[in-house]
Amino acid sequence: MKKYILCCTILLAGLLAGCSMENKVPDPELHTDETNTKEVRELVPIANEMSTPNSVVSLPLPTYLDENKYEGDELGIVKALNHYMKACYEKDYDALNDLMSKGTEKITTGGFKKYFISFDKLDFSVKPDPTPPEGTKPVVVEFKTKIYDHKEEVEEDKQLFLFRLEDGLWKFVATADWW
Repeated sequence: MKKYILCCTILLAGLLAGCSMENKVPDPELHTDETNTKEVRELVPIANEMSTPNSVVSLPLPTYLDENKYEGDELGIVKALNHYMKACYEKDYDALNDLMSKGTEKITTGGFKKYFISFDKLDFSVKPDPTPPEGTKPVVVEFKTKIYDHKEEVEEDKQLFLFRLEDGLWKFVATADWW
């Protein structure tokens, strides 16, 4: 009988304690399901996609080109490259698409697997073969990139970037591995 009374007392105490707690609805801003975790990662570009939602990996910041070293068309292209680097680092689709030439396919989602750490050398004198479309300016760019979900891996590469002047701004047309 004592066990029965003790069990009833514990059960009653548990019920009273549960009822006395405020009925709180989870705040949707703080909810951490898969969808919201992805949104947080988009806002914090250095979040590691392979780890827990709250872990952050220290990634190197991009080093932008010194715009004071360029003038004329070269300056306009350097500004476009710096904006391109910033848009990739921040995973900003709108900013990236603003840099795209008319008729270039827009980037929507899933396009940010790595970002540029630096543009190390620009060659504005390149004469690609085959010749790029008329009205485009070819530039060979040596760069370093960092893959978001790898802690140590940095890649070095060189590519031909094509730009076109549209409405007074240099816009990105394409990249190629030939020149």
